[in-house]
Amino acid sequence: ARYSIRDLRSPILRSRGLATAIRAVGEGLTSERAVAFHLDVAGNPREDLQRIDEHLLRIGQEATTNAVRHGQATTVEIELRYQPESVALRVRDNGKGFDTDLAIAADGIHWGLRTMRERAEQIDGALRIESGEGRGTLIEVVVPFLQQDRRLHASPTAGLWGAPVLGIVFGLGWAPCIGPTLAAVLALSLDGGSAARGATLSVA
Repeated sequence: ARYSIRDLRSPILRSRGLATAIRAVGEGLTSERAVAFHLDVAGNPREDLQRIDEHLLRIGQEATTNAVRHGQATTVEIELRYQPESVALRVRDNGKGFDTDLAIAADGIHWGLRTMRERAEQIDGALRIESGEGRGTLIEVVVPFLQQDRRLHASPTAGLWGAPVLGIVFGLGWAPCIGPTLAAVLALSLDGGSAARGATLSVA
């Protein structure tokens, strides 16, 4: 319930990938008002970062909606760039633009800037906004893969076997029999497993 009902997983995103989902959303929003839409994709997408894709799709959707409904743009261009260390999404329009200082002072509610910023933070991304009255708008989010890889590779394996074994050992009073060293190893395994499970859940 953190965001709107639009957070429901996009069936197109799940089955056909981020680029196809962005194209479908962009063409759907711009065709309503006869706005020209263009999508440019470069690089090789990764299939193991669905959570990033979902947030990028919604940021692109929000930015395109702003351009069409508020910015009165006649052209919207989206770039999706995959590099070995990151993925970048850029949404550029030729609309009337806005004063970024005033928008930030108002917490960005009107333009959905706060929502886009929160989404970028959720995936450890950096959001950049360039705009001005009569100059159109550029919204860019760059997400490095390093943090995502660390989270995905945090393994709960140790905790999965450490918890039940440690429970049996201490529950039956066997700790003195196995020695303090092995008991300490089992306890450390349980703690490490708990931390790993927390990291895994944070990207679910």
